[in-house]
Amino acid sequence: MTLEDVFEKIDGIEANDLKLYFITRCIKPGAKKKATVSEKYLYKVYQIDCNDEVQNYLYNSTLGQIGKIIKKNYEMVDYDILSDDTEHLFTYPIANKVFSFSDVVTNQLLKSTPKVTSIAEIIKSEELWAYCVELWDNQTKDKLFTFRKILPSRVGIDEKAKSFVRAMFNPASQQLSLLKEETVNLDEQIDCLYYEETFYVIKKAYFEQIVGLRGEIGAIPPTWRR
Repeated sequence: MTLEDVFEKIDGIEANDLKLYFITRCIKPGAKKKATVSEKYLYKVYQIDCNDEVQNYLYNSTLGQIGKIIKKNYEMVDYDILSDDTEHLFTYPIANKVFSFSDVVTNQLLKSTPKVTSIAEIIKSEELWAYCVELWDNQTKDKLFTFRKILPSRVGIDEKAKSFVRAMFNPASQQLSLLKEETVNLDEQIDCLYYEETFYVIKKAYFEQIVGLRGEIGAIPPTWRR
């Protein structure tokens, strides 16, 4: 399947059929400190309800990002962990691959998942790791997933111990007001797509971090910024 095929499939999906998930990571019970990433961590999936405005934003930004990549006319090649080439679109089939993140796409996202009731409660024992957008074809029943790494700086939890406040400017009232809710920044970028048992890798460094093919990445790649 080509990226053009993926674009056409998404273009035929209704925005109101879109779902948003948070993926968390936590240490497996009894895991050793020197264990590999695949042996050390568990991933959990939570669905989070979103309104029409958020659904439309995520849907349109997904189409927009894929459209931009198509225009770059990247060659699609097999994934190579040693390659640092940014002029290709890597594909990573999940068949016969054994790693802890695979349970997310082969099991958890295909089942009913618990819903988020409080981000603050989740991150007491789990690390907010990535967010996932599900695009569901109502006719064929196919599901396509996009993933984006969540950085700690993109999560806002109201804590009295902080030495600053978060505020929001309302253009309608032209006033600045305190923002006390739990927030997560959702941007228009995509790190990878998953469809028909294959990852389509757009941002290689973040893809490797999300699925645990490499350990923690020390520096934030410049691709986080537009």
